[in-house]
Amino acid sequence: MSFFKRWAAVGALSVLASCGGGSSDVPVRVDTAQPAKVENFYCGAGAPASATGLGYQEINGECFLSLELGPGKPRAAAANATGTISATTFMDWAEATYPTLFPPTQADRTQSVFSFRFYPTTLIILAVNNSDGNIYALVGSDNFRQIPLSNLTAFNCSVFPGNTGCATTTTTTTTTVTTPGAPTIGAATAGNTTATVAFTAPSSTGGAVITGYTLSCAATSGTRSATGTASPITATGMTNGTAYSCSVTAANSAGSGPSSGIVSVTPAATTTTTTTTTTTTTTTTTSTLNNSTTAVSTASVLCPYSASVSIASLNLVSTVAFTCTGGQRAMTGNSVPDYTPGTFPNSNNPNSISAQSPRFNSTSNPAVTNQTGTAVDHVVGYAINSVPFDPSTAESYQNAGVWKVEALNQTYFAFGVDISNAHVQPNGTYHYHGMPEGLITRLNKGTAMALVGFAVDGFPVYARYGYNTATNASSGSKVVTSSWRLKTTPSSGRPSTSAAAMGTFTQDYEYVAGLGDLDECNGRFGVTPEFPSGIYHYYITSSYPYIQRCAKGSFTGP
Repeated sequence: MSFFKRWAAVGALSVLASCGGGSSDVPVRVDTAQPAKVENFYCGAGAPASATGLGYQEINGECFLSLELGPGKPRAAAANATGTISATTFMDWAEATYPTLFPPTQADRTQSVFSFRFYPTTLIILAVNNSDGNIYALVGSDNFRQIPLSNLTAFNCSVFPGNTGCATTTTTTTTTVTTPGAPTIGAATAGNTTATVAFTAPSSTGGAVITGYTLSCAATSGTRSATGTASPITATGMTNGTAYSCSVTAANSAGSGPSSGIVSVTPAATTTTTTTTTTTTTTTTTSTLNNSTTAVSTASVLCPYSASVSIASLNLVSTVAFTCTGGQRAMTGNSVPDYTPGTFPNSNNPNSISAQSPRFNSTSNPAVTNQTGTAVDHVVGYAINSVPFDPSTAESYQNAGVWKVEALNQTYFAFGVDISNAHVQPNGTYHYHGMPEGLITRLNKGTAMALVGFAVDGFPVYARYGYNTATNASSGSKVVTSSWRLKTTPSSGRPSTSAAAMGTFTQDYEYVAGLGDLDECNGRFGVTPEFPSGIYHYYITSSYPYIQRCAKGSFTGP
């Protein structure tokens, strides 16, 4: 069932409930927020920093969210408060006041008597019943659960705080400050006598602002420490070739909290080869950027690189290592995510995550050899945590092998993907079909470009954000868009749209050059933080093809 059909169904039940009938598992409006079961991803030590303080709590091994807008219950509107509050006004206020829950700006949509906005990054639908002013939220990923949030009138003084007659209540709160929780350890990058360690802020701040973090890297030769106010932190003065075990603690006014998990890293000296070239001056002016058909070395990026992160919910350790020799990049690992994934098995995916033994080799000197791209079926590369990028599926309409079913944004077949758009194959391989949200959260790049992996042809893969101008690193960042779209007319011989809506099948999409920022392989040439002289690179986007389905360079396989 689609988000909107699901909302229409729940909305209809809500109306019935308010009239004394309807389903017993859909509550009538109440004055306090009700807890809703959500993904376990939001609770525990592996929860993203964005979930801090939002009311997520673990109860009997399951994760719940209590959506209660405002400080305590919404302030009651005074009798003579002025101004007319509408669904749009309320949702604009909610986005401005709680941007983590409701990331701005989503468009108003309507369904029956409801006005609503859907926030895909938090999996929340915020809706207002225009007939009675009641406010609801639907939360979840597989099965949305309804949370009544009072009535529009109860938010009058919050939305229009300057109105005459709005009562002001002064509340004195005494907070007991404790030390913060343990940060979630991320990847470690080795340097020449240095190690840079990424981490995610703890889920609990202890009731006070976190004032700093301490990185400690221990080895038999001694411990090196460094401090900082945010991720990542770099420790220096280390011994090359010596393995260090690194962890991070957070501190506030009450002191330092417990240590994070441990990540291993071995600093190493890098070898730089300088080539002197004699240039003959001519009247021809050339760009300082490499062109897309010139081979570009990637050997200096995440090479060598290794990470080992313990994932408590899986009772597994995520491992990955990259090495570059002889013009080749080699990856080993176990395809275990380096963050807490969704629950597997689940109602739509009966498989459990298990450690694998992938071996990925690609050139470390990629160049564009096919301007229109070579189709790649299934694994098109690997993330920097050794989880495969595998956007296609083996599912087809009525198992006939003709009309290929997409894993995302369709209702014909439920694949049981988690918030990272990943699920598990029968052999236990966890793999991505779309935006790897858990990995992106762990990298903690904000709106900066985030390198998340390498494709089969050796080119780097980034997620969501790119520069406004592809060849200008000073142009700011934006969400890049694909140039694929749904066809306006179903393909000949396609099953009826009443049986499978448009967007169900891979064949429902078409490439339109120049429609978005990217080419047919969801990539473009430009500068990146890791390649300031320019390189062809791919993007993972929030819409089809999500992860690229073709490669511009040469490859022999994953």
